[in-house]
Amino acid sequence: MESWKDPKKGKIVVRSYKVKQGQKIPVREGVIGRVKEITPGSKYEGKYLEGGYQQYEFLTKWEYDNEKWEDYLDMISEDTLI
Repeated sequence: MESWKDPKKGKIVVRSYKVKQGQKIPVREGVIGRVKEITPGSKYEGKYLEGGYQQYEFLTKWEYDNEKWEDYLDMISEDTLI
């Protein structure tokens, strides 16, 4: 994990969210495909990461539309990894 994000630059957390009642958020969903790691210095540099996990991408422009993600989502948990 530390080779992916320097903990000196901020804590590493995993957050879970729930869409608020009555809100709809357009998303694109799919399975993460196999990808070659190209980050210089990564312990996985040059290796292929298998993927296979579900991912969701919000199709919104909250930062440009004068809307805030907090109007749509409630944070339900936050776990600090490092």
